[in-house]
Amino acid sequence: MQEIYPLTFVSLQESQPWGGGGDLLQEQYPPKNTNATNAGNCWHVVDDGTRQSVVDSGSLAGRTLRQLVEEDPATLVGGRHQAHQPFPLQLRLAGTAQSLPLSVYPLKPPGVSDAGTNTQMWYILAAEADASVSVGIQQRYTQQQFLSRIDSLNLGELVQRFPARPGDAYFIIPGRIHALGSGLLALIVQCNDTMPLTIREADGVLPEPPLDRQTILESIDFQNRTVPRIRGESSAITRNRKVPLITHCTEFIVDEIRLVEDMHDRADGTTFHLLTPLDQPVSISCANGATCDLEPGRTALIPAGLGYYSIRPSAPPARLLRTVLN
Repeated sequence: MQEIYPLTFVSLQESQPWGGGGDLLQEQYPPKNTNATNAGNCWHVVDDGTRQSVVDSGSLAGRTLRQLVEEDPATLVGGRHQAHQPFPLQLRLAGTAQSLPLSVYPLKPPGVSDAGTNTQMWYILAAEADASVSVGIQQRYTQQQFLSRIDSLNLGELVQRFPARPGDAYFIIPGRIHALGSGLLALIVQCNDTMPLTIREADGVLPEPPLDRQTILESIDFQNRTVPRIRGESSAITRNRKVPLITHCTEFIVDEIRLVEDMHDRADGTTFHLLTPLDQPVSISCANGATCDLEPGRTALIPAGLGYYSIRPSAPPARLLRTVLN
């Protein structure tokens, strides 16, 4: 890379059937760069076959994330990354005007040897009063009971439903059924994944064509009934603090950083850092002289080889999410 500094990207809005309609995505964090009808996703970091993040400022403006990875994978991503590999994580905001289908990332995706490539984290940023999140099968129901209702309109009664509360996070792993409800805004960190399988459409009807029972048996993990929700912590912010959110994932680690003053950190060459302010603007200052002002809802990519940097909240206290590779 010709210059190392915190990278921000053009916001890539994407229309979705469940987006739009005055959703919280536009109200909370109106994207500055592009416009889309019924926007449901706003991609901040993405490097896949159809979507591509483009640097929006500095000497690398106009370059795509794929180009930067190919040019210098070790400096951008980390020492273990290869130039032919896509950037390993995606980050987006999802705002729902309608519920999403009940889906599952299969335990063994077709043609994918590493099932871990389908892992996600949802962090609830904002939600209407009656918004909810559906994740996992309720513990009191057996595999046989679930299968016996697979064609029934009341299948949703067997799914764990949680009220969508800002600050809560959810860990979505292969084999765990899931659906975002309507009226919420979530920050989603995910690996470069395959498409999920749809178990039920948002209105409760079977998909067309419906999944056969054998596919359902092979796709859903009926044994893992651990609670997928990580409750948000509401204690007063009186000092700088790191609150772990996702720590047992083999692909990535996510922490909520709480700031009342400058915090110093270091990208030591093993992994990049993704920084997303949640409620207050922050300023990033690097040891090499580079700086970056970051508004809430935006994401900065700190290259793995950047070294020491500091984060200053503009109006303490402030919260941000930090995502790194595990």
